[in-house]
Amino acid sequence: MTLQQQLVHLLERHNLMAGGQPAPLFRLASPCILDQRLGEGSPYLSGDPEGGASPAYVDRCREIAEKLYGKLSFGKQVLVVYEDIYGENKPAEVAFLESCLPGCRKAEITEFQWTDAMPPGSLPSITEAEEYTYTCIRRLYEPETMDIPRLFREVILSDIGGRYDFASRLYLIDIDSACIFHLYDDRGISIYSPREISLSVISAEHDDIPEGFPVFSIRTGPFHWQDGSLDDPEDLCLHGLVSVRIGPERLAYPCTVSAAALRLLRTLTENHIPANCGEQMLPCCGHSLIADEALDNVTIIGCDNGADWMVRHEDGGIRLTTSAGRQTLADAALYREEVCKFADAVEAFYQNCCPKRIPEKNQFDKAGYTAFWNEWRRRRGS
Repeated sequence: MTLQQQLVHLLERHNLMAGGQPAPLFRLASPCILDQRLGEGSPYLSGDPEGGASPAYVDRCREIAEKLYGKLSFGKQVLVVYEDIYGENKPAEVAFLESCLPGCRKAEITEFQWTDAMPPGSLPSITEAEEYTYTCIRRLYEPETMDIPRLFREVILSDIGGRYDFASRLYLIDIDSACIFHLYDDRGISIYSPREISLSVISAEHDDIPEGFPVFSIRTGPFHWQDGSLDDPEDLCLHGLVSVRIGPERLAYPCTVSAAALRLLRTLTENHIPANCGEQMLPCCGHSLIADEALDNVTIIGCDNGADWMVRHEDGGIRLTTSAGRQTLADAALYREEVCKFADAVEAFYQNCCPKRIPEKNQFDKAGYTAFWNEWRRRRGS
């Protein structure tokens, strides 16, 4: 079996080969992905005019990475994957990597093309969806030994003054368990597994290791009304940038935060399956509020644009599945805390603005707005 065939077999255990199209491993969608941060504080020397990286910071990150790698108890057979994601052809970088794999046979090299899509608004210059095609050069090794301290040190230095750019390019895969160790740079490590493992268990014996990143979090930018103002008595729908972290994946979208918050509140007790356009978790817009007869629930109508993911309740946890197929199991209490904190921030913004002026003759909007807050308060209080 070639190393490429071996890699395909390992990725199939993670359910990563949907469609049979190769993709860079930074797009991994595994049943279990855990993130661990490394050293705290600034990576740079205080007062250094050159802005050099602090050796103590680098050593601290490397020690934590080595400890966590050791806790995974990888077997003797490890597949090393190095990906030149944009086909930049960096021979010095490859030579250094191979010097950390003494006695390893020559790399097995494959090339494939992959497409990266840029959604509208992701950059000021992007007004319509654009796609870019790149050539990824993937090198596979099966070493007998590795100089882990030396290799990890250079990966950590990638974005803070190192000689090489190993950031998000190097993966170590245990052939027996199919567990994948991905030290992406000084910011942290992602661990991918086809079965449930707990990073808290892995690091529990080491009080000096920082806590891992929360597997689910919501962050927001400034809120505003449709016209960009901080108060508009006639606008019923609040807007703003929302950034959601699901495992190692981050989704950011300028959305209708009032609709997003209510949909997230619904997921505290209900599953959400992406299906119908206009019902995204982070919807671009929510221009129509349609009340039910009792004014207890509201249907929010929007457009086809937005960011979405699946939410399923299982065994006291919340399983989140992104559009890439990546799955993360979040603690139910943590999930509720993040959702309610987001919803409370949205409600507080409404309360700090002038009361809404809805013309008496516009019974449709009045009923929709009333039902919106009736459902909101019922779900927030549940």
